[in-house]
Amino acid sequence: MGCILKTDMRIILILLHVSGLDALACYSCHSVKYVEQCRHIVNCGPGNKCYYNQLFESGIKVWELGCMREVQCAALEHYLGISPVHRPLGCCDDTDLCNRLHANISTTNAHVSTTTGPRTTTHQPKIVINAPDQAVYQSTVQLSCVTIPPAEKYSWTFNGTTTLPSSVTTVQYTPTTDARAGTDVLTILKIDLTSFGSYTCTGTIHGILVSASHFIHIMPETVPVGLIG
Repeated sequence: MGCILKTDMRIILILLHVSGLDALACYSCHSVKYVEQCRHIVNCGPGNKCYYNQLFESGIKVWELGCMREVQCAALEHYLGISPVHRPLGCCDDTDLCNRLHANISTTNAHVSTTTGPRTTTHQPKIVINAPDQAVYQSTVQLSCVTIPPAEKYSWTFNGTTTLPSSVTTVQYTPTTDARAGTDVLTILKIDLTSFGSYTCTGTIHGILVSASHFIHIMPETVPVGLIG
């Protein structure tokens, strides 16, 4: 074990020397049974956090560790807050290689399911929108639609229609080959009385459609008096 730790630390020092002190080093592995088996380290670069997720493959618990963009982590944390998750899953950036440590901590604190019988879990797609609930009149607002795993295609509707307000733009970010999540960002350049309301994002993931909706209000005290009937 001591030899492994020394090897990990040597790799960390090399990464920091090459990329600078602000770079975040994270463990990155696919389908390892124990987090301690993950020894591959990558430089996540700016704007990323370390990511960990426990999955089931053919009824066996396995781990995925790697990097995830901050906006995706924020959406993931929002997902964890609104949906019951009975396995370790999350992001961290408090120190280099924190995802293996946090995975172990979350395993200890994770809820243990009482479900019996075989579990042949597939990686069920997840989708969540990270956005404010209200905004200042004529301010710029962004809604980040995040899917796990990345979607091949994203689409948006506004108040149930496919016609988006003229002040709205959308950008789909191309994920890296080993990305755990995909992101499509909708931007309302200047939110007004024609562009506030309910926005729904739909992602197509391996032929499966997943959707999430988010309603944005305008702070009433920021709307000019003449515009309020």
